[in-house]
Amino acid sequence: MLCLSLCAVAPARSQTQDNGGRLLETLVSLLLPESMELRVDEPPDDAGNIRNISVVLRGASLTGFRVERIALESSFLELSPPSSWKPGDRESLVVRSALRTNTEIVLREEDINAALEPYATEQYRLSIDLKPGGIGLRVHFTPGRLGGGSLAIVDAGLEIRRGSQLWLKNPRILVNGDDQTDAVANELLKIQPFVDFADFGFPPNLVALSVDEDELRLASRTIPRPVEGLLYRYDAPSGSSRTDVSNTSPEYSPDLFRDGDIVFVNGKAWRTKIVRLFDKSPRGFAHAGIVRIVDGLPHVVHASPELGKVGMQSMEDFFSFENVDYARVYRFAGDPAVAEAASLRALEYCVREIPFDDRFDTSRKDAMYCTEVIWRAYKAAGIDLAEGNWEFARNPIVQGRVLLPYKLSLSPHLEEAFVLE
Repeated sequence: MLCLSLCAVAPARSQTQDNGGRLLETLVSLLLPESMELRVDEPPDDAGNIRNISVVLRGASLTGFRVERIALESSFLELSPPSSWKPGDRESLVVRSALRTNTEIVLREEDINAALEPYATEQYRLSIDLKPGGIGLRVHFTPGRLGGGSLAIVDAGLEIRRGSQLWLKNPRILVNGDDQTDAVANELLKIQPFVDFADFGFPPNLVALSVDEDELRLASRTIPRPVEGLLYRYDAPSGSSRTDVSNTSPEYSPDLFRDGDIVFVNGKAWRTKIVRLFDKSPRGFAHAGIVRIVDGLPHVVHASPELGKVGMQSMEDFFSFENVDYARVYRFAGDPAVAEAASLRALEYCVREIPFDDRFDTSRKDAMYCTEVIWRAYKAAGIDLAEGNWEFARNPIVQGRVLLPYKLSLSPHLEEAFVLE
């Protein structure tokens, strides 16, 4: 339940129940700010039209990390009708048109790195270093347990494209001190744009960019100003957790799943961008697990660097753990007994606590990565899901044959069962 601390400034009436209050409530549920001010000359009408509006958010959750400040001013804005707005449902609030929009966005280096920290493991660590005019990325990767490892450094400028996207400009890539720019430049394109503010909903119209050691500032040609009129305000309750405000995990019915189903997910975290460095797929699957029904409820058996082993989680915990944006569920197209046998074999891997394979070496059987768990489980049941779908990689993380999530989904033995968003 969304807990709002709202106030509205004159004229005196029940502002929290009018369309201005509804708009504030919906935006708060989607952006999870620490505070927000919404100003309009008049509340939105029942068709979703607003003549003049300004918004200032601090500490909003956007693009996967905290944004220090977002300021927006817009005129003659047309939204979807207020009757369709639903807190937590991004698709219910649609910006149909705007005559003019001015925007300013401020990001802090410490907030970006704080968002990356939970995904650091013994095997890899990604960090960002802002500097005047550009950005540095550091990827530390230790592929084994005996020491050694790799350090990939990306130094690049920054540029704005399409009014909402932040791209790395003229990147230079060093791997253990050797210039690898030409060799991996095309791979780096797979994580472009570095940041996209299109999810904000309002067209940001960004054209100006400035960077110093601590902050990155993006803005339109004209700086947004507060409009005169009604004020609606939100302040997060003291000590509250923003993650409690809205659950963005995909919704599902437990009855949809069967033993042996394979859940392919795309996350909002940086894991997705890292996987995309090596995955040429159009869908961007970043992780996968196999379903085992326990006490009538679907669970997912999967291997990840965060778990450090093959583990099992409830479907709800799996979606939350992976910060899932959407999921596609594939099903074995043959005898359901084969799928059930595969799920039992995967459960054995979990009981044995097979370690996560931080070298992505499919030739070894004493450790496994996510798609390897599924491949080996089905192969033990007599079906080779990976036949013809192996990739051969040569990069600091993977050396040799690897089974990528998207490639696994192409198996002729699988069919898409349903999509979760």
